[in-house]
Amino acid sequence: MSLPSDKNLSALLDERRTFPPSIEFKQRANWNDPAIYDRAAKIPKVLAEEAKDLDWFAPWQKVLEWNAPWAKWFVARS
Repeated sequence: MSLPSDKNLSALLDERRTFPPSIEFKQRANWNDPAIYDRAAKIPKVLAEEAKDLDWFAPWQKVLEWNAPWAKWFVARS
């Protein structure tokens, strides 16, 4: 068995295909209310308000730094 080359590994990291769900899958989904996205957008604001009452080692500058698929919460420096 040969080891993967750097070129092959780079190709794996550059995956851009998407696979949308079928209509049947969407209909059976546990949550299909589009308003969930509006509520989710408010979460960082709510957390920021609550976080003001906590003691921090260093003050944070951003509540959420989202670089899909990675998320950092309460980022002190960018």
